[in-house]
Amino acid sequence: MHVQAAITVLRDREEVRRLWGDRLEGAEVTFKDAPGDRGTEVHVDLGEQARGVVRRLGRAGELAKVKDELRHFKQGVETGVIAR
Repeated sequence: MHVQAAITVLRDREEVRRLWGDRLEGAEVTFKDAPGDRGTEVHVDLGEQARGVVRRLGRAGELAKVKDELRHFKQGVETGVIAR
């Protein structure tokens, strides 16, 4: 069972990769140029390592955590502020 999520950040790929650092350690993260020169797509796949967490929280709970992390990252990079 894979937990996957993606988001587009309005910054160039190398900057996004540098700012990402080691968030969501153990996840497979890929960075791709967004179509139409609209920033960078960040794709996260927790893959098989999510199995135990998914059993405890349920697939929806883990997916919500990943999406929250992506939204917080996008807000921080684009605005410098993370809304709570």
